[in-house]
Order: sequence, then C-alpha cells, then structure tokens
Amino acid sequence: AVKQAVSNLLQTNHFEKPFEPFFGGNLRYYLFELADDNTAYEVYDNVIRAIERYEPRANVLEVDVNAQHLRS
Repeated sequence: AVKQAVSNLLQTNHFEKPFEPFFGGNLRYYLFELADDNTAYEVYDNVIRAIERYEPRANVLEVDVNAQHLRS
C-alpha cells in the first residue's frame, strides 16, 4: 500500500488535487526541461519533500537522479 501511495504521490502534479495545490511530486513539469545538474537537483528535492510531507509511512533511503542518464 505504501509503495502504491508513493507512486501515486510522485505521479501527481501540483494543482491536480483539489484544495491541496502543492500535493504531489510535480515531476511532469520537468519532462521537457533541460537535463542539467540544476534540474536534477530540483527533481531530487521535489521527490524528497513530497514523500516527507505527504507520506509519513515511507522512509526515503536513497534517491538517485543523474543528469547524465537524462541526456541522449
């Protein structure tokens, strides 16, 4: 259940959930952004903050965002 909740949380963009405008990981926002270190850090930060704030049952052990893998 926790795994599914985290997945749903990260796939939700800001302003998609009524009355909670900042719920979600807002990851689709970065879909067409430049793949650089700043973007990688923002994605990392969004994932950490979303899980810590909205899913207290989950413990974040590791988040690996590598801008090198984003470039083709």
